Amino acid sequence: MKKYLYLIAVILVSVLINVNANFFNTNDSWIKISKPESGIYFNGEKIIPSKIYVFIGGDIIDVSANASSNIFTAYFLLYDIMKKDLVEGIWDGNALDGFSCEFSLNTGIYAIAVAGFAIDAEEPVAID
Repeated sequence: MKKYLYLIAVILVSVLINVNANFFNTNDSWIKISKPESGIYFNGEKIIPSKIYVFIGGDIIDVSANASSNIFTAYFLLYDIMKKDLVEGIWDGNALDGFSCEFSLNTGIYAIAVAGFAIDAEEPVAID
């Protein structure tokens, strides 16, 4: 008898999880860095477009991202390509004002990335 009750409980829980996942399902989960654009910067001003971020002269850089409506938190990271080291990672859990953060930089070549975590069973993570 206990086996049947256990089986019924497992089936009910799996049905509830599936219904809950379908309720929150949207078309796509996406996040895109909108500021700054990739390029070569000198003292905070973009001088040449590029596919990577190169900063000449120390500066503070504001990073912001646009995301789909189902993204509830974002994680920004700054990676130093030359030293092969993660410089800084910042969580932003306030989606109401958009996702943004501020990094303090030294001269170097960096990769800036953002990961967004979504309420979506099919695409729970979006990365740019």
